Amino acid sequence: MKEMPHTPTCFVCGEAKLNKRTLGLKLFWDEATKQVVIPFVPDESWCGYEDMVHGGILAAIIDDAMARATKMESQDLYVTAKMELLFRKPVLLGKSYRACGKVTTQKGRKVFTEAEILDENDLPCVSATGLFVLVSQSKGETKTEAI
Repeated sequence: MKEMPHTPTCFVCGEAKLNKRTLGLKLFWDEATKQVVIPFVPDESWCGYEDMVHGGILAAIIDDAMARATKMESQDLYVTAKMELLFRKPVLLGKSYRACGKVTTQKGRKVFTEAEILDENDLPCVSATGLFVLVSQSKGETKTEAI
């Protein structure tokens, strides 16, 4: 796997000197499976309920996995239009996990994705699907196509 470049101010993969709240995760591209892989071990600052990771943090990680997969398919800018998550089992503090995201299909300006967070036994904890839309820029404005 090849480490991917990060966005310095990103909540998921940023640099602490530019975003003190970043998770600081490393992102990898697995060429063989054509997916983004984000390994992580949650700490107590990620807590929702006692010893369990907050669902919003898991959503952010899974969103990043899918968004970065779109970037590997195209250098154009795509943004999240819709994301659906299924929380299958708790993600616990101090354990090893990985998020994996990939593009499933592209139809014009829309890219469909899927992702999972897997535990150290490769069992799914969170599953997701996403829809990303192409951002067009004209005359200094950024706009997305209606879904």
